[in-house]
Amino acid sequence: MKKTLSLLSLLLIVFSCENEALEGFDLESNSDSPFENNDVIGESGGESTGDYWPMATGNKWTYDNYIDGQQEDDGIMEISLQEDYLGFPSYLYSSFLPSSTSTDGSVTGDVEINAYSSKNGGDYHISVASTSFEVSGVYQISQSSYSFVMLKDYLEVGETWTSNYSITTSTEVLMDGLPDVPDTNMNVTYNNEIMEKGISVEVNGTTYSPVIKVKANSTYQVAGLPDSSAEYFYYFAEDVGLIKYEGSVYDGDDSITTSILAELNEVILN
Repeated sequence: MKKTLSLLSLLLIVFSCENEALEGFDLESNSDSPFENNDVIGESGGESTGDYWPMATGNKWTYDNYIDGQQEDDGIMEISLQEDYLGFPSYLYSSFLPSSTSTDGSVTGDVEINAYSSKNGGDYHISVASTSFEVSGVYQISQSSYSFVMLKDYLEVGETWTSNYSITTSTEVLMDGLPDVPDTNMNVTYNNEIMEKGISVEVNGTTYSPVIKVKANSTYQVAGLPDSSAEYFYYFAEDVGLIKYEGSVYDGDDSITTSILAELNEVILN
């Protein structure tokens, strides 16, 4: 089974080609499963202690990007505009870190993903809108939307939070004679912990302070397949944003672990 992932903790996406919301905002859920309700930006989360992800149209972060120790093309994160998403003021990205990359570290091609960020109190949300794309004129693949909390700047060292969400991938066969492909559901558990606060971190010769260091562990579960996982450390600098992230992704299906490192080399803030 071919897998691709879009690098940012978190944004591991499985495709199968073989077989900050306002208070009171919510979406209906069909069950009590923690994975059912994907698109809740959530109630305001605590009083913010600073701006650890500046959000404005035109803001751009460029990263030196390494996969398994080899330098790849720069990773770019750039805000293109502000618009409401799920009824909450959010920022749409024209580029959200590296392009799609296979779990063995090789680039497989770009997939257009509409990614949003928003801040509600001291909670920093990432939302990924539903996505659809064609593969070689053979399949039309669609993926459901989802949201999660990437940072809670008001928590103390050692405090944790968890985001659960589900991603449904549907495949339409475009060529006659090929068998139908069933929908695939992936349940994601995203556990986070504040590791350090108020620290100084040097990246590419620049020292940033204060910085919050976050550990993020994700588990990806698809019925009938071995679990995959990811572990990342994120470094957020006040009034700058994400200055560094490092970690690894484990592909349970292929038993391959890929290491990731990204370090800020340029930032434009408006």
